[in-house]
Amino acid sequence: MGKGFECPKKCGWSCFSPSQDLHQTSEPWREKKENPTCQNEPQQDFCGYFETSKLKLELEKSGFVLLSGDLMKQLLLFFGANIEDLNNLEAGKIHAELPPDPEPKMDHRRIAVHRILFEPKQRTNSNSNEESFNFVPALTQMVTKIPEEEIASTAEDGTKLDYKRSGLRYGPMPPSSYAEKSSVPMAMALLNAELLPERHHPQVNINHEHKTTVNDQLLIRTTRKPLANESYSPTPEGIHQDSTEISSVTLVSLRGVVSGGESRLWRLDAPRGNYSEEEFNKDYMKNNLLLSHAIRNPWETLYFNDRIVKHEARAFDGERPCVRDVIVNFLRKPLKYGYDKKLVNGSIVRL
Repeated sequence: MGKGFECPKKCGWSCFSPSQDLHQTSEPWREKKENPTCQNEPQQDFCGYFETSKLKLELEKSGFVLLSGDLMKQLLLFFGANIEDLNNLEAGKIHAELPPDPEPKMDHRRIAVHRILFEPKQRTNSNSNEESFNFVPALTQMVTKIPEEEIASTAEDGTKLDYKRSGLRYGPMPPSSYAEKSSVPMAMALLNAELLPERHHPQVNINHEHKTTVNDQLLIRTTRKPLANESYSPTPEGIHQDSTEISSVTLVSLRGVVSGGESRLWRLDAPRGNYSEEEFNKDYMKNNLLLSHAIRNPWETLYFNDRIVKHEARAFDGERPCVRDVIVNFLRKPLKYGYDKKLVNGSIVRL
């Protein structure tokens, strides 16, 4: 057995260091100690830190990694989610509480955002980011400042629903049933922290060397109404970036959906905006396509590096009105000039 690190949860597993090439090892990848004691595991033979170390390697290698619903659910349970809260999300109870999108042209979408800050502790020797950060709800609105060159806002740029998506924009606050009463957001944050890169890419609008990381968890319900055409997709802006470092989309549930809804990842050379099926079949588009995959199973998740790839979600259809509930994660450093804020003892503090 090679040199490894011990699970910070003391679950009884010694896992290979993420710096080692896990793909060169078939069995054993890990060795089990006697009498595992971790009470947070869904299975005795499952170590979330080992699994996330493999996922992080693939994310760094390919720019994206796809998780089965079963694996994502196991990871959320490992990092502290309880099964009742996961079931409540799958049943649509929390997404049913979401407010309408504040943009009138997006009346097919409901959205709210829970913001958690990863604030550094004093450096330790731990291999787990859980031991390196304080995870603090910001208690403030999400704010984005996407550069114009990353996202389309007009029909001339390639969007199907015109409205300004670049520049400063704010997101609605989350329902208390998610932000305060559910175990899922903190479990999601702990998992996300394990997948962060050592260094973030420089961006013109981001303080990429800031010690704090911002995790926006977007709860989104998209509905295909009876008379809606394909413009009313999860991403009417088409191929784009969101000025994040790491992003993910986790399917929570589908109701009445039978086709479409592919998540597509593209090389940076792909043009932003939408395209016709005729254009899609041309070589210059096919050569830039990295992934086209419809997430269909609850908790199935796609993580990707927003600095390395572009992305979109295609229109879906089925027995209308059909519904797609997801949780989207944005992970990035704070914006320059203090646009990101947190609430501390009743006072607003700029990051």
